[in-house]
Amino acid sequence: MRFALLAAIFMLSACQSSRHADYAGEDAITLVFSADGIAAQPIICIPGKGIRETPVAVGLGGYKFFDDLNEAMNKSAEVRATVAPDKTVTAGFRYSQIDRNAARKRCEGMVSFEATAGQTYQLRLEKSPMCTITATRLEGESWVEQDILGNAPSCP
Repeated sequence: MRFALLAAIFMLSACQSSRHADYAGEDAITLVFSADGIAAQPIICIPGKGIRETPVAVGLGGYKFFDDLNEAMNKSAEVRATVAPDKTVTAGFRYSQIDRNAARKRCEGMVSFEATAGQTYQLRLEKSPMCTITATRLEGESWVEQDILGNAPSCP
């Protein structure tokens, strides 16, 4: 019994280590994750440590029912995360679509872009074409398209 309990605790702690921990400095880069009517798991590349998931996933929003459901399932219509300042940020989504009439569709897409310390960037997973991610940065009170560096970035 003790062995099973210790094994379960070890497995849970290993799962938690793949979660992203927000950077708390004043120079933090803020990432805002959202999606076009689909639920997805935001992911962030932490150089030297690999890909980390945010503790909260992106869920459906806009209606009281969805807001209550999202809260119960640890999801939010918009997920915020902060990362340490670095010249390049790599982040994206993991998404799995289940359809009764077709095979399961999965994607793990990331984008890389040059980022400035203290700035806010939005990553949005688009419904169509599947696995398309748009990136914008906050300038004043409006979102401006962010240039993306190459396709299919890797996480060093």
